[in-house]
Amino acid sequence: MMSELHTNYFMGRKEFKKFYNENIEGLAKYLSNKHKKDGFYYVNNMDGVYEAYLNEWYRMRLLIKNSSGLKDD
Repeated sequence: MMSELHTNYFMGRKEFKKFYNENIEGLAKYLSNKHKKDGFYYVNNMDGVYEAYLNEWYRMRLLIKNSSGLKDD
């Protein structure tokens, strides 16, 4: 899938929710169970994770644009 993505591509909320449910949630629950005694607790916050993803995507895009002189599409 990664090879199909355009450099300006980001996942919409629906796509991200699928990614979250299939990848992040399972890993976070596993780590929560394994490290509960260390204070790691799983909190379902797909919306918050999605917002952080969008912020980082935008920030990286700006950094790449500024360092390479790319123009917005």
